[in-house]
Amino acid sequence: MSSIRINKQINPRCGNERVKALSKRIGWSQEEAAVLFHAMLMVHEGCIKRSVAVAKVSRKLRRLAIINGIVIDDKFRNTNGVSMQMSSLEYIYTKGKTGLFK
Repeated sequence: MSSIRINKQINPRCGNERVKALSKRIGWSQEEAAVLFHAMLMVHEGCIKRSVAVAKVSRKLRRLAIINGIVIDDKFRNTNGVSMQMSSLEYIYTKGKTGLFK
Protein backbone atom coordinates (compact mmCIF):
# COMPACT_ATOMS: atom_id res chain seq x y z
CA MET A 1 0.00 0.00 0.00
CA SER A 2 1.51 3.30 -1.05
CA SER A 3 1.30 6.39 1.09
CA ILE A 4 -0.38 9.55 -0.07
CA ARG A 5 0.39 13.19 0.48
CA ILE A 6 -2.62 15.19 1.50
CA ASN A 7 -3.50 18.84 1.44
CA LYS A 8 -6.23 20.04 3.78
CA GLN A 9 -8.35 22.80 2.30
CA ILE A 10 -11.13 24.90 3.76
CA ASN A 11 -14.19 25.42 1.61
CA PRO A 12 -14.78 29.18 1.89
CA ARG A 13 -18.54 28.88 1.39
CA CYS A 14 -19.26 26.58 4.30
CA GLY A 15 -15.99 26.29 6.22
CA ASN A 16 -15.77 22.53 5.77
CA GLU A 17 -12.31 21.04 5.75
CA ARG A 18 -11.65 18.74 2.80
CA VAL A 19 -8.68 16.55 2.08
CA LYS A 20 -7.35 16.67 -1.46
CA ALA A 21 -5.18 13.87 -2.77
CA LEU A 22 -2.09 15.31 -4.43
CA SER A 23 -0.79 12.11 -5.89
CA LYS A 24 -2.42 10.30 -8.77
CA ARG A 25 -2.34 6.89 -7.14
CA ILE A 26 -3.80 6.16 -3.73
CA GLY A 27 -3.03 2.77 -2.22
CA TRP A 28 -5.83 0.53 -1.02
CA SER A 29 -6.66 0.62 2.69
CA GLN A 30 -7.32 -2.56 4.67
CA GLU A 31 -11.01 -1.66 4.78
CA GLU A 32 -11.16 -1.30 1.00
CA ALA A 33 -9.30 -4.58 0.54
CA ALA A 34 -11.76 -6.31 2.88
CA VAL A 35 -14.72 -5.00 0.85
CA LEU A 36 -13.09 -6.24 -2.35
CA PHE A 37 -12.20 -9.63 -0.83
CA HIS A 38 -15.75 -10.16 0.40
CA ALA A 39 -17.15 -9.35 -3.04
CA MET A 40 -14.63 -11.68 -4.71
CA LEU A 41 -15.70 -14.50 -2.38
CA MET A 42 -19.37 -13.88 -3.18
CA VAL A 43 -18.57 -14.07 -6.90
CA HIS A 44 -16.43 -17.18 -6.44
CA GLU A 45 -19.28 -18.91 -4.55
CA GLY A 46 -21.79 -17.96 -7.26
CA CYS A 47 -23.88 -15.68 -5.04
CA ILE A 48 -23.53 -12.63 -7.27
CA LYS A 49 -22.47 -11.92 -10.84
CA ARG A 50 -18.99 -10.49 -11.19
CA SER A 51 -20.16 -7.38 -13.08
CA VAL A 52 -22.68 -6.58 -10.35
CA ALA A 53 -20.11 -7.12 -7.60
CA VAL A 54 -17.54 -4.89 -9.34
CA ALA A 55 -20.09 -2.09 -9.79
CA LYS A 56 -21.19 -2.30 -6.14
CA VAL A 57 -17.62 -2.29 -4.84
CA SER A 58 -16.74 0.67 -7.04
CA ARG A 59 -19.72 2.70 -5.80
CA LYS A 60 -19.07 1.81 -2.17
CA LEU A 61 -15.36 2.68 -2.28
CA ARG A 62 -15.98 5.96 -4.09
CA ARG A 63 -18.62 6.94 -1.51
CA LEU A 64 -16.28 5.97 1.32
CA ALA A 65 -13.52 8.19 -0.09
CA ILE A 66 -15.87 11.16 -0.41
CA ILE A 67 -17.15 10.65 3.15
CA ASN A 68 -13.52 10.65 4.32
CA GLY A 69 -12.94 13.96 2.56
CA ILE A 70 -10.83 12.69 -0.32
CA VAL A 71 -11.36 14.57 -3.55
CA ILE A 72 -11.69 11.93 -6.25
CA ASP A 73 -11.79 11.94 -10.03
CA ASP A 74 -13.59 9.65 -12.45
CA LYS A 75 -10.74 7.12 -12.38
CA PHE A 76 -10.61 6.64 -8.61
CA ARG A 77 -11.76 3.08 -7.80
CA ASN A 78 -13.68 2.92 -11.09
CA THR A 79 -15.07 -0.38 -12.38
CA ASN A 80 -12.03 -1.07 -14.57
CA GLY A 81 -9.63 -0.69 -11.65
CA VAL A 82 -11.82 -2.64 -9.24
CA SER A 83 -12.18 -5.45 -11.79
CA MET A 84 -8.41 -5.64 -12.25
CA GLN A 85 -7.79 -5.70 -8.49
CA MET A 86 -10.43 -8.40 -8.08
CA SER A 87 -8.73 -10.48 -10.78
CA SER A 88 -5.37 -10.12 -9.03
CA LEU A 89 -6.92 -11.13 -5.73
CA GLU A 90 -8.66 -14.06 -7.39
CA TYR A 91 -5.32 -15.26 -8.79
CA ILE A 92 -3.89 -15.40 -5.26
CA TYR A 93 -7.04 -16.94 -3.77
CA THR A 94 -7.22 -19.72 -6.39
CA LYS A 95 -3.44 -20.31 -6.31
CA GLY A 96 -3.12 -19.27 -9.94
CA LYS A 97 -5.97 -21.34 -11.40
CA THR A 98 -8.00 -18.24 -12.35
CA GLY A 99 -7.49 -14.52 -12.18
CA LEU A 100 -4.82 -12.11 -13.31
CA PHE A 101 -1.12 -12.60 -12.67
CA LYS A 102 0.73 -9.32 -12.13
